[in-house]
Amino acid sequence: LIGLWPVALAIVVAALLHFTLPTSVGPFYTRIVIGMGIAMILWAFARSFASLAIFAVVLGVCYGAWVAVLPAVVVDFFGRKHVSTLIGILYTSVAFGTLLGPSGAGFMFDLTSSYALPILAGAAASLISAFITPPLPGRP
Repeated sequence: LIGLWPVALAIVVAALLHFTLPTSVGPFYTRIVIGMGIAMILWAFARSFASLAIFAVVLGVCYGAWVAVLPAVVVDFFGRKHVSTLIGILYTSVAFGTLLGPSGAGFMFDLTSSYALPILAGAAASLISAFITPPLPGRP
């Protein structure tokens, strides 16, 4: 039970962020992806335990929120007809990144003696994807 307090705190922070950010930032799913990009930037420049803890909380809140809302976003974008297939494809595509990402980051570390480049590349990909994803029709 004691180990669950960080999860509960992350859920509260996510809810507060969702309701306090202006809608001009974009829909909730866009805010989540922007948050993940910001978390990666925090990670790239983390130099202490406290800064790593802040990164972990921000990424945990955003990634947890994304996993929770992904099925609803898929339904909103593509409808209900083939939602199971689409979610399966999306989750399977994550497996390729999970397979190739650590090896690629390790290769970049071997070349540069730093993880900054792969981390910042991930941040850039996250932020770019947030801004090229169109808003849902009829939604703020």
